[in-house]
Amino acid sequence: MAVRGWVAEKHLADYLRTVDGVTECEAIEVDGRPDLSVRWRDGPSFSIECKNASRTTLAGGIPKVDFQRTRAAKGDSCSRYYSANDFEVLATCLHSISSRWEYRFALTDSLAPHKSCAGRISPNVRIVEPVFSSRPEMLFERLGPSRARASSGTRSAP
Repeated sequence: MAVRGWVAEKHLADYLRTVDGVTECEAIEVDGRPDLSVRWRDGPSFSIECKNASRTTLAGGIPKVDFQRTRAAKGDSCSRYYSANDFEVLATCLHSISSRWEYRFALTDSLAPHKSCAGRISPNVRIVEPVFSSRPEMLFERLGPSRARASSGTRSAP
C-alpha cells in the first residue's frame, strides 16, 4: 500500500506541475504531514493530501476512498480522522479503478463531517460531483489568499 501511495503522489506532482497557474509544487516528505505543497498563481501555498481510491466501487460504479489515518493517538480515537484544517485539498487517484493516472479533487471543507467526532471528516468518502472535480484549477481558484496556508503553516480564518 505504501508503494502505491508514493507512486500516486509522484504522478500527482508531475501532473500538477503541468496545470496552467501552478507556480510551485513540492513534495512534503514528513510523516504525519500532507503530501504536497502547491502555490497557485504565486499566491500563498496550500497543501494537498493524496489518497488512492478503493478497487471496489459503490453501487452504480461510484468510486470511494477510505479517508482516515492508519492509527489513532492513544486516548483519542477521533484523532484517526482528518480535519478540514489538516490540509486544503484531497486528491484521489483513480488508477486502481481505471488503470490510468487520473485524479479527482475536493476542498476538505466541502467533505461530509464525521457523525460522532466533532470537527473531523467522515472516513466514508464518495468520489462524486459536485464535491469532486477532475479540474483542479477550478478548486485552486476558490482557495484565495484568505483560505490558503500562509508560509508559517497555519491556516487563515475563512
